[in-house]
Amino acid sequence: MSIELDVKLTREDISLKKLVEETSKNVALLINCRNVPSLHIVEIESGTTCLVTMEDILQENRLFLIYFQGFNGERVSITLTKIDTMPPYVTTDEAGTWVTLGIEGNREAVQFSLAAGLAYTLGKLNDSVILDEVGYWSKHRESTPSEFFNELAQEKEYENFCEAIINFHLSLPGKR
Repeated sequence: MSIELDVKLTREDISLKKLVEETSKNVALLINCRNVPSLHIVEIESGTTCLVTMEDILQENRLFLIYFQGFNGERVSITLTKIDTMPPYVTTDEAGTWVTLGIEGNREAVQFSLAAGLAYTLGKLNDSVILDEVGYWSKHRESTPSEFFNELAQEKEYENFCEAIINFHLSLPGKR
């Protein structure tokens, strides 16, 4: 079972380059650490890891994996799913293209900080809510990007990235 965050995609022009750059900055802000390793993103196509062009756009029917340099085994998956309106089951607010950020495998602290940074970035870029269905990151099922950031941002500043991500992870509602 994976643990996920979801964000509704309202823009169709988000390049992987912009996503990586903004996420790197936002993870640093969330965990309050200036020494954040560089981010890398790859695509999984027919079970094979492929390099991507940073000018590529987030779009449906593609599976991306993103990770920090030095943490290749601790990745976060990025998938896009289009949900059609289907009254009374799926409302117009619920319909649309959703980005799912998934954590699988060993579920390391670095994955939780990266997923939070990605969700915050996508929420800001799309002016969209962040859904945490299992309540792992947030006490609220649905948060605006600013609510999500304010709930998660660490007050203490860290020099060491590993120390920062561990303390961030320990502060999450799902870990308490």
